[in-house]
Amino acid sequence: MKMIEIDEFLTANNCKTRMILCVHDELQFEEYEGEEWVIAKIKEIMEDVPDCYVPIVAEVEKTNTNWSEKKPVLELVTTNTSPSKERDEKGLVVA
Repeated sequence: MKMIEIDEFLTANNCKTRMILCVHDELQFEEYEGEEWVIAKIKEIMEDVPDCYVPIVAEVEKTNTNWSEKKPVLELVTTNTSPSKERDEKGLVVA
């Protein structure tokens, strides 16, 4: 379901960035210059699961040509926030 939501987001925003591969629980995207913001939004989409009481964390790594060059993208770390649930400082739902 999230893959469909990501595709709809990319299409609605006329993004060149495209999902090129899905391997088990890993999604691979081809990112274009000037669209660095798109990956942060994709991470946000993947982590936004309103009916989930456990925070979902999507890891983002970036590589230029091959997997041996991949690096974590720390500046894209966001917290899973759902407008319908109040969360504490660790991202856990407050009862």
